[in-house]
Amino acid sequence: MFSGFTLAVFIALCWCLLVLQPFPLLHDFPEWVYQGWLFKQLLTQDGATGVRYALVTYPVPNSLSQAGVGLLTMVLEPATAAKIWLSGYLFGAALMCLNIWYRYKDSSQVLLLSVIVFFGPGFWNGYINFQYALLLFALYLSLSAGKRGAGYMTTLLCSLLIFFSHAVVFAIFVCYCVAGAFFRRGDDARNRFYSIVVLIPSLLLLGWYCVELMAAFSAGAADSMSLFKWVQYKAYTLAKQGPFHNFILHTGESLLEQADWFYKAGFIANFIFAAMLGFWFIWLLWVWLSRHMSPLRHPIPAELSVVLVCISVCFIVYLVAGANTFGVVNLGERFLIVALLMMLLLLRCPAVLQTAMATAAMVFMTYTLAALYYISGESFQAYAVDRSSASSDLSGYVDDIYANTRHQFFNHRLFIYADRGLELLKPEPGLLEIDLETSIIRRVK
Repeated sequence: MFSGFTLAVFIALCWCLLVLQPFPLLHDFPEWVYQGWLFKQLLTQDGATGVRYALVTYPVPNSLSQAGVGLLTMVLEPATAAKIWLSGYLFGAALMCLNIWYRYKDSSQVLLLSVIVFFGPGFWNGYINFQYALLLFALYLSLSAGKRGAGYMTTLLCSLLIFFSHAVVFAIFVCYCVAGAFFRRGDDARNRFYSIVVLIPSLLLLGWYCVELMAAFSAGAADSMSLFKWVQYKAYTLAKQGPFHNFILHTGESLLEQADWFYKAGFIANFIFAAMLGFWFIWLLWVWLSRHMSPLRHPIPAELSVVLVCISVCFIVYLVAGANTFGVVNLGERFLIVALLMMLLLLRCPAVLQTAMATAAMVFMTYTLAALYYISGESFQAYAVDRSSASSDLSGYVDDIYANTRHQFFNHRLFIYADRGLELLKPEPGLLEIDLETSIIRRVK
């Protein structure tokens, strides 16, 4: 049904359909690329840029892509730099998936890993820093599965790279390392000590960031919702990780506006998928409690307790986080995706679900390629999206887009920052208002 070659073809076609556009459009991605260009401008002491923006003077977890793209724009056009940075991620995801498939020959779980984690909602939402962090964490988990473990220098390097990629993934990375130092069998006190010591540089950077963040933090109104709304919100967040994704065109209409039946089928399939994940979790608990067999996919240095601690932390934060926590939209979803990464990479999937999950993933692959092909033909028109470059009213713009579609769920508005792409295609880009401020760029007051 599936082979590594099939996955390679899928990723290669996705790469073609994304990079052959004038500018890769993945929701937040053009904004991060634009901030990368601003980073380059500030490094080269551009006078006009320095009047409105400045570089922060402390380490920021959500900054790897802005710095990476910014350095590339010193020798390349911004659109080319964006395509190279995105290509690096796609190439890394392809290698990771192929490595997992060739190691375990498990088609269902590697398909889900690619569809849910590497090509899931975080990818289509353009969370490029978060996606790179997931890739780095997956690499570290894969290296930890070796006979000798990941090693101190590898842990140190990954801790720094993941810190600068995304704070959520870094938090679980630290949790994994610390839990491993306490629960891993066969390690002497010296090895456990050094496995914690190598985390100190990245933890010091985190402490510095938190001090700066708290100094500028102003408490706002906390999220509040009824129990019924909370259950709805959490169920929807879980279902969002399913194989079905609905793409919104630059006009605000759904890609499936004329095929309502297909949208409804995908809507139902995502909730069925969420139920399958719930069944998998219950099955894992039964296996663990009954001691019938190990829930782990392979003998790894990290004991089962380490994996369960990390996944439990992810699920607890997923459940308690609100729609907007500490200024981060849907923080709990990030932790949920990290938990799914660890489950798919480290834990067994019951045989009864493997065929259903693999089939769902294959259907998603086919639909995604068709959707990307259709959307890529609209990319030239998308840059004329009706949004004032000086406007920072993103919520109003989103409301206008939703007003044009009957399909309100599982949407990915790939054209929402198309004005950034348009600006960066110009020989001399101008200054726009930045919307996302968890970055190394700040406004000058």
